[in-house]
Amino acid sequence: MDLSLHYRHSKAQDKKCERCHHQFDAVTKKLFYAKGKEGTCRYCHQDVTVENRISMREASHLDCINCHRQTLAKFDDAGPITCGGCHDPAQQKLIERLKVVPRMKRNQ
Repeated sequence: MDLSLHYRHSKAQDKKCERCHHQFDAVTKKLFYAKGKEGTCRYCHQDVTVENRISMREASHLDCINCHRQTLAKFDDAGPITCGGCHDPAQQKLIERLKVVPRMKRNQ
């Protein structure tokens, strides 16, 4: 996900970072949100599934598409829900990208 799409998602989600960012607690065996410690998906999700960590491909397909479907059920507009919506070069060109991405405020 590029910075433009990240900004649009954080704005659309009303800065609810926990919708996408999570960590795994090995003791409770549950995902949790650690405010201020948000990292990229790639910190945990690699190209292939390793032990109990699903691959980046599986994670994006599960989390992103499910969120887009839930959003579409409530509103008229949402992100892509089909393979071509993300993977077709012609469709990718239709996704609006910001030319200037505002810096995210992170209490720095």
